[in-house]
Amino acid sequence: APSGDDEYGQASISGYVKVFRYQAGSWVQSGPARWSPPRCCGYFGDSVATDGTYIVIGAPRTSSTAAQTPMTGPDENAGCAYVYKWNTTTLAWDLDGTLFAQTTNLTYDNANKVAISGGKVYLSNTPSERVYQFRRVGPNNWVQEIAFTGANVSNTMTFAENFAVAGGTLAISDSYYSIPEETSGAIFAFDIPVVSGNDACNGAKPVTGGNYTGCTTLATVDGASTCGQATYAPGPDVWYAYTPSCSQNVVIDTIGSDYDTVLSIHSDCPDLNSTNTVACNDDAGGGFGQDSMVSMNVVAGTRYLIRVSGYNGASGSYTLRINEFPAVPSNNSCATPVVVAAGGTYTAATCAATTDGPATGACGPTMTKDVWYRFTAPSSGTLSLDTCGSSFDTMLAVYAAASCPGANAEAACNDDGGAAGPCANTLRSFLSMHVTAGSSYMIRAGGWNNAAGDLTLHVNLSNPCPADFNQDGSVDFFDYLDFVDAFSANLPAADFNTDGAIDFFDYLDFVDAFSTGC
Repeated sequence: APSGDDEYGQASISGYVKVFRYQAGSWVQSGPARWSPPRCCGYFGDSVATDGTYIVIGAPRTSSTAAQTPMTGPDENAGCAYVYKWNTTTLAWDLDGTLFAQTTNLTYDNANKVAISGGKVYLSNTPSERVYQFRRVGPNNWVQEIAFTGANVSNTMTFAENFAVAGGTLAISDSYYSIPEETSGAIFAFDIPVVSGNDACNGAKPVTGGNYTGCTTLATVDGASTCGQATYAPGPDVWYAYTPSCSQNVVIDTIGSDYDTVLSIHSDCPDLNSTNTVACNDDAGGGFGQDSMVSMNVVAGTRYLIRVSGYNGASGSYTLRINEFPAVPSNNSCATPVVVAAGGTYTAATCAATTDGPATGACGPTMTKDVWYRFTAPSSGTLSLDTCGSSFDTMLAVYAAASCPGANAEAACNDDGGAAGPCANTLRSFLSMHVTAGSSYMIRAGGWNNAAGDLTLHVNLSNPCPADFNQDGSVDFFDYLDFVDAFSANLPAADFNTDGAIDFFDYLDFVDAFSTGC
């Protein structure tokens, strides 16, 4: 009852809906006595559809907020559909979505007709001659997949007055279509394509490096960029979400497309205030003609939205290529380790790293794409290493060697840090081990089972009791004997005060620490 009725004294344009279920041989009311619209004056109930699990209710004069229709801004008569889902636990209908058309084009009077078929919801919009298709991606979360338009076949403003869906076909009426005779009318039949749900920016398809193909002919325009449309209207667009594993250079292009493309990269979905454009290209030029190309440096873990559009309304089949060019880290080989010191933080991008270390034993033989570091202990103590802040599933190993280790040189290793440590309950790594003053150790950091990304390595050394010279957990006469032996032999470990010289001051400082017990 989109205008209410006299029974309730509610003759208004808010509207309401009553729902009945056939149960035990009779019809009983389901849910509240009447379903009222979530907001006023939208002709709630102007059209309805159900598949038994969902009920779709059109409200073609419902106003929208800027967040609901960011491409057009707040619209007093945008129109939308409300989707309700039957809850088998509570035996009630729950609001599961509010569907507005996502486009820069005319959107008022949206959802003057609704349908649901094959798990997809369809809304017609006669003023803009479109039928929009939505797909559910989660509770109260629907994304616009595609728009079927009569813009190329009809200028009568009656396209999409009615439509019907059956199987893989969508039939749309146009009562004033004038071929072959004036206002003879026609029905247009569309094959419903299998789409990836990336017509709207909020349904951007997640991708990694590689090649992707599609067609924009049935897509809508729901974005804008800073190039390729200053004078002319943009073509239909589709969206991809690219989150690189490593900080690197990427070249993104549409080489191989069959129409004049416009390619843009965005930090967020465009709205009325900003296109949020990071990079944009219309024609790559040279031998690439009207294909588009963008070269840029990206940061690991950052989400970039890629928009494929057309110049001056152009659309067609496209090829999107995302070519990644990660740099090989300087410490890719154990022969070229980075020298590290206690208290330091070190980073590397491992996407282009190779694997050249021996199989790890204690934590499994799955470390790959490794990088190398060398640490020389300035004093005896506990060496602590972690990969907290890394962007991928890491592994760590330490070898008692000053150069490339052999197969049996592993002193410690760790896959996941576990329930304790600085990055507990994550896929980052943490280990600690005793090191001896003057000794060198090779540190190997890599990914579990080909995982790679931006690595962060923290190196820390603690020596809570320097008088425990042999680091056996107690201060006793053996520590004194070991220090005297090291001092007599002028070994690096005897530089007790770490001033770079082994002299009588080291002896005095050790005796002082030994006398106090630590």
